[in-house]
Amino acid sequence: MKPKFQLGKINFSRFFYSMRFRLSLWYLAVLALALLFFGITIYSIEENTLSATIDGELNAAASQLSKFSSFQNDQFQLPAQVTNAIQQLSDLKLPELALGDLQNFPGVKSVLSGRFIILLVDTQGQVTQQFGVLSPKEINRLKTLASQWQGKTEPTITVLEFGDHPAQVGEKNNSYRIEFYPVKGSKSSNSGTLIVGLWWEGAATLQNLAWTLLVVGLVTLVLTAGGGYWLASRAIRPINKITRIAQSINESDLSRRINLKSRDELGELAATFDRMLDRLENAFERQRQFTADASHELRTPLTIINLEVDRLAQRRGTMEEYERVLSIIQAENDYMTRLVTDLLTVARAESGQVNFKPEGLDLSEVALEVVERLAPLARQNQIKLVTGELPELEISGDRLYLTRMLANLVENGIKYTASYGTRVAIETGLSQVENRAWAWVRIKDDGPGIASQDLPHLFHRFYQVDKARGANPPPEKPTPNQTEESLRGSGLGLSIVQGIAELHHGKVKVESEPNQGSTFEVWLPTKSG
Repeated sequence: MKPKFQLGKINFSRFFYSMRFRLSLWYLAVLALALLFFGITIYSIEENTLSATIDGELNAAASQLSKFSSFQNDQFQLPAQVTNAIQQLSDLKLPELALGDLQNFPGVKSVLSGRFIILLVDTQGQVTQQFGVLSPKEINRLKTLASQWQGKTEPTITVLEFGDHPAQVGEKNNSYRIEFYPVKGSKSSNSGTLIVGLWWEGAATLQNLAWTLLVVGLVTLVLTAGGGYWLASRAIRPINKITRIAQSINESDLSRRINLKSRDELGELAATFDRMLDRLENAFERQRQFTADASHELRTPLTIINLEVDRLAQRRGTMEEYERVLSIIQAENDYMTRLVTDLLTVARAESGQVNFKPEGLDLSEVALEVVERLAPLARQNQIKLVTGELPELEISGDRLYLTRMLANLVENGIKYTASYGTRVAIETGLSQVENRAWAWVRIKDDGPGIASQDLPHLFHRFYQVDKARGANPPPEKPTPNQTEESLRGSGLGLSIVQGIAELHHGKVKVESEPNQGSTFEVWLPTKSG
């Protein structure tokens, strides 16, 4: 279980796990990385710019001073003129003082115009000369560093903090940039290290820059956090609306819709939810209607059976009455058996549990089998069941379902034509539609026909037209074998026909007019089509 922290009416667990908080956090993290990158970039550029200037001065001064240095009596030192001038400037601490004797030493003037440090260290690590205010501790530190760089041929520049050294006037920064410059004498044994250092005002500038970047970055992140949370809340406001409406929808009321007027991704999501709710509402409505119709259809035969049984139970009847009641019970039982079978077929089809086994077969052969099986029923109802052209039509389908489909259509034709006409014909054929081969089977009768207002609803479950398909039989037509039970149907036969056709990627067509008969066509794709 996730921990819940609640203060007053604020649920912190919900807050921390909310999308707006996570969006704000991710946005803040990305911005923090961007600010860190730009801050480091700006700092690095400024540091390189400041250090390049002073390093140029250090390198120029060191290179010039190295030219004046000599190894007199194997001692590493500067000429007396240079030493006197440097000492004079160091004692007086007057940068604006004329350099006098240094006029003949171009290049040295630039380094002596401010605070400076100069040390000459020989190969034994001894300081032979020093200029500038340095404590023994700082001198030893420089000597140690000089010994580490002893033997190198290239100058090395580093930054040191001198805690004992007085800072520049008015400054708290004691940072110095120090250059260790190797010097070689005329003899291979003569060598030393020239150390030149200048107070680095850029350290204070970089420190101020770092603090400025830090403060500005933190302020920016705080303001961005608030603004990002506000923007995230505004962005997911439609999601809250979708959630509230979804929570208010239940099984008994699926009529509510989100209707989010937006063209972005959330608008598309809301439209998808609305379409899903339309499908769910239609599905629930069909389910309720299916349950009500099935209950109504089953209630009638059960009521008839109960009435007949109660009637016999109240008094003793004759053998003929018992036979009549048993025949009624048997008829109602047959009707309920057909109804339950049809209901089971429809339920399996809607739940996707159809045991569909397609195979290559001849549609005309299936039609001929149906005609042969229903021929006795046609003769019983004085109907001529005739066949037209039955060419070989190779399709891929389930023989059991196709037989059931054609039997329903032929049986309906016989049942309704018996009270009006005399003929039911079945034929098959092949047609090309949109560069695709279709096999079709046509069942045509000369029965009473179907009214135009009934045609759109003909394939709906439990929908039934009147017993004579919208027309009265002619008075001269005798119907000795036509009974009320023979015309009685569940209203599921044509719905099953359409379902089987769609299962085979086909379609069903019907054409009919009152007193003009009816024609049903089933179109199925051929095996090669």
